[in-house]
Amino acid sequence: MQTSVGSNSTIADDGVKCIESERQALLAFKQGLVDENGWLSSWGGEEEKKNCCEWEGVQCSNATGHITMLNLTTYVYDHDFILRGKLSPSLFELQRLIYLDLSGNNFNLSHIPESISSLNKIQHLDLNSCN
Repeated sequence: MQTSVGSNSTIADDGVKCIESERQALLAFKQGLVDENGWLSSWGGEEEKKNCCEWEGVQCSNATGHITMLNLTTYVYDHDFILRGKLSPSLFELQRLIYLDLSGNNFNLSHIPESISSLNKIQHLDLNSCN
C-alpha cells in the first residue's frame, strides 16, 4: 500500500518516497527509448509501479526520496538489453543526481543536450560507447 504525501511524492511501505516530478522526468526519458527486451518494464504509471525508487537502475536517497543514481549501463547486463533512442533533456531535470551511467546504449547520434550542465551535483558521468 502507498500513501500520497502532498501532491509531489509517494511513500512506499518501507518509507522511501518517490518525487513525482522526477518520476515524470524518467517516464519522459523512457518515451524516447526503444526497449525491445522490456528492461525498463518496472518503469510505469500504473499504481503498482508508482514508486520510481523501486525501478530498475534507479536509486533514491532514503532521507529525501530524490533520485541520486541512474545506472543503465549495458556492461553490467547482457548486451541484449541495449536501449536505443534519443537522449531526452527531461533526464537532466533530476537535479539531485550524483551518478549517471548510460554507457553501452545507442542514442543514435543524438546530441548531448546543453541542459546536462544543470547536473551540478554529478560525481560520476559515463556516456561511453553511446553512439
